[in-house]
Amino acid sequence: MMHTIGAQVVATVLVLAMVLGPVWVAAQFLHRRKKQARKGRRSPLTSKLLRTPGHTLREQLEEGRIDLGMEIMVLMFAPAIALAMLYLTSIVTGRGQPVLILVVVGVALAAFTVYQTRKLLSHAKQME
Repeated sequence: MMHTIGAQVVATVLVLAMVLGPVWVAAQFLHRRKKQARKGRRSPLTSKLLRTPGHTLREQLEEGRIDLGMEIMVLMFAPAIALAMLYLTSIVTGRGQPVLILVVVGVALAAFTVYQTRKLLSHAKQME
């Protein structure tokens, strides 16, 4: 029993490291690069500029598009990561998953997919 739990923890850590590791490294690299680029720069403007007509609406639309894209990515990747963890666990332990775990994960993934899809549709409807 304890060996199985340890193998599942190892599998989970491996999957998370494979998925989140490169994202973290890229984010750190971009943040450092942006910080160094701003270090020596100074604004040539001495007073605030006026905003253009529709500026706030344009910002809200852009923010909505970004949120919509993030929701689509979550809808695509979250179930795939959960299933990859189950598959990797069965590879590491050398045994298949118990039916009860598969049913619970399947129901949870179905509920998550329905919830995320409804959220995505309502968000898309607001964007119209």
